[in-house]
Amino acid sequence: MGVQSLSYHHRGIWFELLMLMHCSEQRGRLVLAGKPMPNLNLARLLGLSEQETSNAVEILVASGVANRDQNGTLFNRRMVREEELRQKRREIGSKGGSKTSANREQTPDNDNGIENSGLERVREFARGKGIGKEDADWFYWKGTGNGWTNGGKPILDWKATLLSWHRAGYLPSQKQQRNGNGSRPHSMTYNQKERKINQLNERKAQLMRYPVDDTGNPVDRNISRELHQIDLELSKL
Repeated sequence: MGVQSLSYHHRGIWFELLMLMHCSEQRGRLVLAGKPMPNLNLARLLGLSEQETSNAVEILVASGVANRDQNGTLFNRRMVREEELRQKRREIGSKGGSKTSANREQTPDNDNGIENSGLERVREFARGKGIGKEDADWFYWKGTGNGWTNGGKPILDWKATLLSWHRAGYLPSQKQQRNGNGSRPHSMTYNQKERKINQLNERKAQLMRYPVDDTGNPVDRNISRELHQIDLELSKL
């Protein structure tokens, strides 16, 4: 059953751990300075006692939701696998050497250590080509999520790809215009959808901190109903 077998309390802890893993220096792994993160540090990040954190981690590992490697590092298999694939695709896309590919860039990201520098590069390039900020953001996060591939194949030149999609009318604002600028009242831009998902997940995490009964469900029925409604909304996004 995996996550579904967990109580709301432990689902909330797992959600917090996933966010920490995603922002970790080794994406997908809970490490601190290259070593397994101690429970004391993890407890501080979660706002729990060290004993509560230790018990929760053991439950997550025992249920098969979280995993530990031979060094004792807590990690998420899927996130680690996707990160390894992303790195391989970046490596493949950076190879070449011919004169025609000398100026190509598979990804706008670089290793300058500046957070979101790739996103800013896309915005700057798009602005110079008359492409809006929301379309630029959508392109960047779509590329990042797909490991900078298109149709399963590595993107050879992100600038050329963005221009090609713009000319073909594939960008969100262009699709929205073709659909009549509001003829679909329930449609959302990429950023609007992301904001809505984040708001729902934040509210869900808050509700999961309320007291639960022996079965792991919230004692307050109103909270249970609200959590159920949040899950329904998330499934539609």
